[in-house]
Amino acid sequence: MANAGHELLFCSVRDQLSSAQDVVVSSLHWCLVSNDFKCIGSGERVPAHPRQSEMLPSHWNSSQDVYMLLYQHNHKTYLLKIVQMDSMLLVHLMRHEDEKVASMSIKVKDFATEDLSTFHSATKNMSKLQSRVKQELLAEFVAGNAHQRAAGSRRGQGHSRDEDDPLRIPPSHSQRSRHEWEQQNDPFAVGGADLDPFGGHPGGGGMLMDPRRGGLPGVRPDPSAGLPGRLPPGAVPPGARFDPFGPGPLGGNRAG
Repeated sequence: MANAGHELLFCSVRDQLSSAQDVVVSSLHWCLVSNDFKCIGSGERVPAHPRQSEMLPSHWNSSQDVYMLLYQHNHKTYLLKIVQMDSMLLVHLMRHEDEKVASMSIKVKDFATEDLSTFHSATKNMSKLQSRVKQELLAEFVAGNAHQRAAGSRRGQGHSRDEDDPLRIPPSHSQRSRHEWEQQNDPFAVGGADLDPFGGHPGGGGMLMDPRRGGLPGVRPDPSAGLPGRLPPGAVPPGARFDPFGPGPLGGNRAG
């Protein structure tokens, strides 16, 4: 089934075949057509109003020295130029828009015979030929098109990709919201609320109304408050933040 279309093509041009290299050229044409290339004529000049076809154009093998066929693929134009040299065919595929070229060489006897009576007697190793055409002629062009499509897709998705970027600072609706985001993601902001006694810190209130301090100068909390006995000396290092086990008397009259 893979060669069904190829065999039909061979039958359509069998009366035009005059050599084994004609068989190889027609097979190369089929390899391009099976990869979505469409033939638009022969020669080097691109027609003003090309008509795409899967068939070989008339006079495609008028010269046995040089074959030139034109194709279109993905809105690009290509020239397939095949030069006969002894028992070899030098094959070049050029894209007109940027003159990019891919080349390969073929031994005629590896893929065709002089028995032109039937498709099966005239051709051989067609799977190998198709594989080589894909790898040596088409791969660079197809890979380039795929890369461009992928790049375009990435550009089209650039906005959503930015939104998913964990390192991106979100747009701020106010200076406070931006500051909150920075504080929440700043590992050195821990304890920042203690430095803001009036509670303006976005993480919460300050320490001005700490019930252990009460705003009374000179009054220090008793770490032993709420215990039946007292903690041994040095149990609470000097300057350490320590919550007593229970309420303790602050002494004097507490305002408010």
